[in-house]
Amino acid sequence: MDRVAELRFTLTDYMALPEGMRVELVEGELLKMANPTVRHQRIVGRLFIALTRLLGMDRVLMGPVGVIIDDYNGFQPDLVVVAADALPADADRHVGKPLVVVEVLSPSTKARAIR
Repeated sequence: MDRVAELRFTLTDYMALPEGMRVELVEGELLKMANPTVRHQRIVGRLFIALTRLLGMDRVLMGPVGVIIDDYNGFQPDLVVVAADALPADADRHVGKPLVVVEVLSPSTKARAIR
């Protein structure tokens, strides 16, 4: 058996992590998320305002909110746009299939995003 496959984390492992841990599940690996800079948050805020003006407050969610791709990939993008007929409940921590996800690049995410 491949040793790498043995060390892969799954969605079940990811969901069992303590609340508030800033990690994403990428190809079965848990990756720590750095705290965002003020500049990053200003950009996210401006995008949020622009998108909510176009689509309404309920359809645009500001991270961290979970987007689950499969059993080995779960992300917390900066912004998520959901379909009007697929709005998550207020108590949900993850959305279904979003229409759009936005990740504002930062030094910690740039190398991973440009693979």
